[in-house]
Amino acid sequence: MYNNNNATLASYYTDYCKILSMIIRKAKITERDKFILNSHNKVKTTWGIINKESGRNKNEVKFKL
Repeated sequence: MYNNNNATLASYYTDYCKILSMIIRKAKITERDKFILNSHNKVKTTWGIINKESGRNKNEVKFKL
């Protein structure tokens, strides 16, 4: 009984993780689309999103200690 309950719980957990990941992915896409549609300079905004997602940000200042 204990192992069967663990297997069921694990199954629910993996299904929940998949659903949550899909919802987060779709929310990010919707937010990016809304951000681009409301922008005055769509190309600049698009490249800003690409650079942000890829981890390249010109405005980021790094200090050496």
